Amino acid sequence: MAILPLFDRPAGAQSSELLCGEAFAALDIGGGWAWGYCVHDHYVGYVRFDGLGTDRNPPEESPVAEDPAAIAETMLGSPYLAGGRSIAGIDCSGLVQAALAPFGIAAPRDSDLQRDTLGIDLPPGAALSRNDLIFFPGHVGLMADADRIIHATGSAGAVVVEPLADVLARLASAAGPVEMRAKRLSL
Repeated sequence: MAILPLFDRPAGAQSSELLCGEAFAALDIGGGWAWGYCVHDHYVGYVRFDGLGTDRNPPEESPVAEDPAAIAETMLGSPYLAGGRSIAGIDCSGLVQAALAPFGIAAPRDSDLQRDTLGIDLPPGAALSRNDLIFFPGHVGLMADADRIIHATGSAGAVVVEPLADVLARLASAAGPVEMRAKRLSL
């Protein structure tokens, strides 16, 4: 699978990546770098100019599954990678983006934008269901069932399923009370 890292600045930190078959709209080229955006999700950044070109590989086939959580479950064990969007390395918002894409839901690249644009807010304390999105500051996951969350997390270094209560306890022990927001998708 061909992956082209997308950086926040030339030779900076990886902020996302282009997957095989995705187009990049170059708006400025110079010094061996192209600045522009991924046509798939409009995420802006820099790519190495020599990485662009005619794609000789076919686009990735999306796994067939009955719901987004099932897509996320196919990525269990994939390594955590900030800015990653593939099974070779993925972050939390990349996992949600990949899980929703086969169902025609174009999720933004970052978790804060996903929180602001996807789904319908659930009231605090509402019963959770499979495929509900759970947001914490700077993090997102997808419910596997009423009690467990699927997410790509740096604390585990991978995509994992774990009890939501354990995640909340871990976050609270590190930073105090945790703001959690739950949203339901229309599937």
